[in-house]
Amino acid sequence: MSEWWNGLSGLEHVMFIVAASATLLLVIQIILLLFGFSHDGDIDISDIDGGISLFTIKSLTAFFAIGGWSGMVAAGAGCKEWLTVIIALIAGCTAFYLVYLAFKQFTKMQSSGNIDLKNAIGRTVSVYVSIPENMTGKGKITMNLQERFTEIDAMTKENRKIKTDELVEIVELLGDTVIVKSINKGE
Repeated sequence: MSEWWNGLSGLEHVMFIVAASATLLLVIQIILLLFGFSHDGDIDISDIDGGISLFTIKSLTAFFAIGGWSGMVAAGAGCKEWLTVIIALIAGCTAFYLVYLAFKQFTKMQSSGNIDLKNAIGRTVSVYVSIPENMTGKGKITMNLQERFTEIDAMTKENRKIKTDELVEIVELLGDTVIVKSINKGE
């Protein structure tokens, strides 16, 4: 091992130390991510695209790991020092940007999980549990809302009970309950 180390140039020593250190940090980050410790220390100087930070620990680690190993390969292949540094910088910047793009896509897939009932107003749905007349009790409707199948409490101002499977229109909100009116005046 010492023969190998002694056979490296000064640039190769630097590239190896940077690459090995960054790779170790990358492995630690992956292990922590697997156990639920996914907070990434964003550097606030460059928030772009709705809060996605370009400079994160993960992207910087990828820059140094990929850049360092690419520099090692280029130096081992006999490239001149200036070309080795350019290759390492290009590879590192590419990895840096790809990690940024990956996390940008991941954040697009996230959602708060909250359903906004305002999006239900005006929709026609089917009654799941009959709805008592004159706001005297709650029934239930089911619908797809914001790409989720959900069951929602419902009331009506009508003078008659709205039966199961009857079609209703959602006309207003009362807290977490929707107010509906009958579309087909069932018997």
